[in-house]
Amino acid sequence: MRRVVTVGLGVMIVVVSTVALIYNAVTPAPILGHPDPHGDGLAAVERGLQAAISAPSPGGSVASRAAPADASAHAPAATTVPVPPRTGVWIEIPVLNIALPLAKGNGGSTNAANIPLWKAFVYPGTAWPGRPGNSYIYAHAQWGMFANLLYARVGDAGYIHDYGSGRVLTFHVSRIVGQVGYNDGTWLHYLASRPTLTLQTCMDWKPTGNRYIVQLT
Repeated sequence: MRRVVTVGLGVMIVVVSTVALIYNAVTPAPILGHPDPHGDGLAAVERGLQAAISAPSPGGSVASRAAPADASAHAPAATTVPVPPRTGVWIEIPVLNIALPLAKGNGGSTNAANIPLWKAFVYPGTAWPGRPGNSYIYAHAQWGMFANLLYARVGDAGYIHDYGSGRVLTFHVSRIVGQVGYNDGTWLHYLASRPTLTLQTCMDWKPTGNRYIVQLT
């Protein structure tokens, strides 16, 4: 009996260690050590382990990512986030602590080196948020920006808030696409008849690293 318990504990340790290694390997550094902003801790971990995401890497192999663990016990010091006056149009997902002004992208690469901090950009040729069609929006994988998308859950409310007119459009997370290859244009060219927000951030710092996609409708 003691041998069975020992073997069982050994297997559990190996599984947990493997999940932790995978998570740390594919998660942008700023998000490591940050707790799930939904605030329900271990319950989120259990759900994430049951629904671990599998996606093809650029090399064609399959890489799995478990949902982020609650790291409140060793969370780093709070990140200083600039708080500009809210003018113009913003994308806001309160439960994920996302609030960024929107701007038109320049049509170049969505790689990190070409994207200013503390803004979200609408890829040219896609619909302006709130209009019918797919709005492809991208921002850095920094905590307080789109790194928080790794914690998104179906049903989370998001808003396109025009501070000039006072108009607020409500969306909800409808699909967690998860990881896709850097050269996968499926979601950039996604066809939608109704207003759809396709949000993208990076999974690491390499130009050829995977992207992470979440959709709201």
